[in-house]
Amino acid sequence: MNKKTQPSEKLNVPIRRFVTNRLIAVNKNSSIQDAASRMVEFNISSLGIVEDDNVIGIVTDKDLKKRGLAQGRSPKQSVSEIMTHDPITADISSSVLDVLKLMSKNKIKHLFVTENGKVVGVTTLKELEDLDLQGLETFIAR
Repeated sequence: MNKKTQPSEKLNVPIRRFVTNRLIAVNKNSSIQDAASRMVEFNISSLGIVEDDNVIGIVTDKDLKKRGLAQGRSPKQSVSEIMTHDPITADISSSVLDVLKLMSKNKIKHLFVTENGKVVGVTTLKELEDLDLQGLETFIAR
């Protein structure tokens, strides 16, 4: 096995190894303030938006700033007013490389991961960048 290919081989593993075990979400009728509080409580940068136990959207830190505060919205307004509808998803068996390509193509940093059509977790560009850096650091250390 060629040592030079090791970091890129890590990108071919299924995304299932790098997905949060549970999705943190709020109801679409929750307030923007409730969504922000939940994100702070769990120290996360994105939040699922649900209706009838189905994920219908996503809100990120950037959404809170650009679509919320910067546009003068009240923290009491519904989070559904600033969410991204129909978020981009990837199947849990997708490779890390495919997920990175999907995120790059759609210019997103947060991606829901699905299994059998249901959202089972989320992954972020930061987590995946850290994965590749870890692989490179291990390679360099050898």
